Amino acid sequence: MARSYRGAYVKRYSNGQIQNVHVVMPGGTGISTPISVFDYQAREIQPPIDRLPDAEEYFAKAIE
Repeated sequence: MARSYRGAYVKRYSNGQIQNVHVVMPGGTGISTPISVFDYQAREIQPPIDRLPDAEEYFAKAIE
């Protein structure tokens, strides 16, 4: 991705495998965009994928 995206959270299948990674553009609207795990890692988007929360955890913190 040409812009400076940051990882926000991961979406998982019921078996725990990551389905995709949602990224946001700093200073943007806050709307997330899903990309594949492969693209996230290939583009070296930060933070590392293993430090991203699951979607449920991410949204639970957003409403606190």
